[in-house]
Amino acid sequence: MKQMNAKPDRILIIFARQPLPGICKTRLIPFLGAEGAAELQRALLDDLLERTAGLERALYLAEEGVYQHECREALQRGADLGARMVDALGRELRRYGKALLIGCDTPLLSTDILEQGFAALDSHDLALGPAKDGGYYLIGMKEPSPALFSGIGWGGGAVLQDTLQIAGGQKLSCALLPRLTDIDVWEDIMELAPALSPRSRMARLLHRLGV
Repeated sequence: MKQMNAKPDRILIIFARQPLPGICKTRLIPFLGAEGAAELQRALLDDLLERTAGLERALYLAEEGVYQHECREALQRGADLGARMVDALGRELRRYGKALLIGCDTPLLSTDILEQGFAALDSHDLALGPAKDGGYYLIGMKEPSPALFSGIGWGGGAVLQDTLQIAGGQKLSCALLPRLTDIDVWEDIMELAPALSPRSRMARLLHRLGV
């Protein structure tokens, strides 16, 4: 018999900044301008929400704003990225049995990889998606683990390595997903542009901008 008080199975948490000029993708402003960088952020968000439309999602935004979407919204809370992720995962894991947390900056992140992440949590404590820059584009878990986010040099090249070291010290088993590239700097756009679906909003935007 099904347990009446069982948690819903899983939730995808999406972290993002509002697509506002001068607020998001600031390292791309010298190449795209403030408006172009904001348009890129909106395209990334729109594409991601379209790809994940079949999943239960919560969009955690860093700022209040006017971005229009069709999934549950929350405001990020915390002094730094680690604290904000701890807060979001803690809030969602009170309601769901599994949680994956991602950003919106990985345009080749597919629903197949997300399904791999959820499935990995059946046999592992932790799922991580390694990013080319030494960080991670996805972290998934079944139970909150604030220690994984403490003492991490966010934005540096050792985020994944440091997280794995902490996980080992906590005796947490970890599954690694395929390595992908986040869009942070201009070189990332140049690397990823040929692999984008021509129907994606990001590809159409880059074409319009002459990239």
